[in-house]
Amino acid sequence: PSQLSASTVLPPQLPDGCDSADIAVETGEPVPDADQAIVLVNTGSRPCDIDISDSPDADEDLEPSVVLEPGGVAHVLVSEDPECQDPNASTEIELRINGASRLVPLTFTPECGVELWAFFSD
Repeated sequence: PSQLSASTVLPPQLPDGCDSADIAVETGEPVPDADQAIVLVNTGSRPCDIDISDSPDADEDLEPSVVLEPGGVAHVLVSEDPECQDPNASTEIELRINGASRLVPLTFTPECGVELWAFFSD
């Protein structure tokens, strides 16, 4: 009976996630068809949820998030937007790390916006 109503069910107890500063951001090795490869490394001792689903630059078919365990590595591949949707292109992209916003600078200057087209963990 206690589970007949959502208001009587307690939320699960989840461990605290990492601080966004625990994610080291590095420029990765060149990758075919990408203008920039961004490498994200969890240098902390707690898991991190990294989400790009709110990014207007993320491809709609892209995996929206990854959970990085301590020592885990993820990659984001970024390219110039082939459809030139935004002539006032930004020089950074936004990630959400456990809900906190973190801006990552681009190593190239896009003329017409960018597209995040791959997001995966090792």
